[in-house]
Amino acid sequence: MLGLTTWVLDVWLMLAPVECEIEVHGVPASMLGYHRVSMAGRTWPARQRLVIPVPASPSEIGLVGPRFGGRQSISAELCAQGTIILAGVPHAARLVFLYAPADTVVRCLGCPGVDPTRYHFVDRFPSLALQALDVKLELILAARGHESRHIHLVLLPGENRIDARLEPLRGTLARRSSERLARGTNVPSCREKSRTITSSLASVTGPLHPASSSGRRGIASSPPP
Repeated sequence: MLGLTTWVLDVWLMLAPVECEIEVHGVPASMLGYHRVSMAGRTWPARQRLVIPVPASPSEIGLVGPRFGGRQSISAELCAQGTIILAGVPHAARLVFLYAPADTVVRCLGCPGVDPTRYHFVDRFPSLALQALDVKLELILAARGHESRHIHLVLLPGENRIDARLEPLRGTLARRSSERLARGTNVPSCREKSRTITSSLASVTGPLHPASSSGRRGIASSPPP
């Protein structure tokens, strides 16, 4: 009887979860709080260092959130060897343009993998693979009959929501805008209005980038072919 009890105890010790120390790397502290660590259907708030119960059988731990993701094999045996590193990998960046006039086009200077000379319709702009954080870029928005606009921002992993409202042109400038677009020119007028916006890492939900403006009135460029 004693032998059976000892055997049961040994089996229980082999199968019982162990406390495992996890370190999350590669995610800025300002964004970490919007992510969670998951394993086998359970989740914990993501922190730079946390301790969670890990079953004896091999499993997988994951980082889940709007800006970063990541996966790492884990087991009681691996935990016994030391701290488990869970590396955060940035999601591809997506530019979401809100309140843009119909047929608004955008050209991007500094977007990874995007031709800086080509215009895209705002609802067809490609996702951007990020190899580094704090990528600075400039967007040039244009639409028929509206003032063009320059936007400066710091690109974040995941969704980047942008207030893309453009002010309508008036009188002679509006007529010249339509004529220039009808001729198919790609050269914006030198009387181009410039606006700048900045990106904040404080809100992971991607609030609209607040805009400030300066410059002069201008004219839209033609849409892409």
